[in-house]
Amino acid sequence: MPLYTFIMEYAGDTYLSQVKAASPRVALKVWVRGLPDDEIPDFDSANKARLVREIGEASPAPRTGAVNVWSISPRIRGQSALINLVQTVEA
Repeated sequence: MPLYTFIMEYAGDTYLSQVKAASPRVALKVWVRGLPDDEIPDFDSANKARLVREIGEASPAPRTGAVNVWSISPRIRGQSALINLVQTVEA
């Protein structure tokens, strides 16, 4: 199963994590459900639930000029977040 690296830019910080999943869309759903409520400032269970719903309706878009890289830009607490997914190879 592919390994996906997530790089999220939000509110001036960068968050990095990895998940294994069958596809970028599935990886995104697994990743957002696993986000810890206490890692992101002012991010609580209600914000997480909204983000899960928003991402559940969207698909990450392939990045032009890159292979195995996708992105999505949801809103968290009224601020844009940039989430990049990179399908990586395990060492």
